[in-house]
Amino acid sequence: MKRLFLLLLFFSFSLFAAPVTLQWKLNEGDRIEVLKTAEVQSFINAKTNAVYSERNIIDLTCKKDNGNLFNVNGTFAVFTKIKNESVFKRTDISSSSFWIQNNGVFKVSKEFLMPNLRHIPSFPTKPVNVGDKWNMEGEIIIDSLSIPFSITMPVHYTLNKIEDEKSVKIAYIEYSYLINQDIKPGTVPEDFPVQIKGRDTGIIKWDITHNRPLDFFNKYHVVFIFNHDRMVTTYEWKMNVDTKHTVYPYITPKEKTVKKEELDKEIDNENITVEENEKGLVIRMGEVLFAFDSADLKPETQKTLSDILNLIKAKYPDREIIVEGHTDNTGNPHYNQSLSEKRASNVASVIINGVDHDKVSYIGHGEKFPIEKNNTAEGRKKNRRVDIIIKLN
Repeated sequence: MKRLFLLLLFFSFSLFAAPVTLQWKLNEGDRIEVLKTAEVQSFINAKTNAVYSERNIIDLTCKKDNGNLFNVNGTFAVFTKIKNESVFKRTDISSSSFWIQNNGVFKVSKEFLMPNLRHIPSFPTKPVNVGDKWNMEGEIIIDSLSIPFSITMPVHYTLNKIEDEKSVKIAYIEYSYLINQDIKPGTVPEDFPVQIKGRDTGIIKWDITHNRPLDFFNKYHVVFIFNHDRMVTTYEWKMNVDTKHTVYPYITPKEKTVKKEELDKEIDNENITVEENEKGLVIRMGEVLFAFDSADLKPETQKTLSDILNLIKAKYPDREIIVEGHTDNTGNPHYNQSLSEKRASNVASVIINGVDHDKVSYIGHGEKFPIEKNNTAEGRKKNRRVDIIIKLN
């Protein structure tokens, strides 16, 4: 019995100690949604300036699979939410196309600023064991100044453990890096700091079975130090960041059209249409939701919105939802912009309480994107609308 116990113990230890190869693998058509949510504190000269939530949603689609090199195209959207708000507001969006090597190193053309955090994680070419450490180069693109600025730094990794979860082998990888960048005055524009200091530490869950990222959690702290006329000013950010990756299958144009027709048939409301665009499905709601020149939802339309939410929950339970507000061109453009934001925000607030996730955001476009000409009453009526977008691609 003792010999059998030792044999089993040795066998278990051997499995645990087996080296693994950490690498990327994408298939053509794969879409990866990267959901980053950060709780942010900002400081000026060590005094609290603001506390808010920031979210990045990165959508990457693999366009080419060359075996050990993958071309991805995607969008990088930024959202913010201040205290007491229930829904994120989209504040910026940009696009990029770049290559990911199977060891995690990015190849990004100079025309693209995104991704602004590159090569994390990246891996050695040889298999690694639990407890192994390695160093790789990381890069950050600072794009909040008058011109982009690149910082490279060594990133330190440790493979902490490997676990099996629901038949998936998962690596837990600890990483950290320091930023200590001196910037010589006269070599950069005047709005640049003289020094940037920072630290990032985190844990990465990596899907070894499918060769893809799962979840990240990291703590990031960065300080910009300015010196103007011998007056030192510091701008500081501290954040806890939670990142989740989800892989979705590619939806073909034909499949999207079928889904549009199915949803349109189930909604069956003459005041609501279902369209499709490059993002996914668009549920287009005119002023059926609001009185003229008002952002308050009509009481009688609550059921209509509730019915739509039930359909979304049943058919697309985990898909990102974007609410976009639009107006006609009557009146002041600034007023129209504000009205479109308030309408979109109110609809998004209802939606987020009716779905089982918080990937709901809003943006107001004012009069910028009409779908009809504004020179007729009917055209203006159609332009006063709220679009609920279900993200598919």
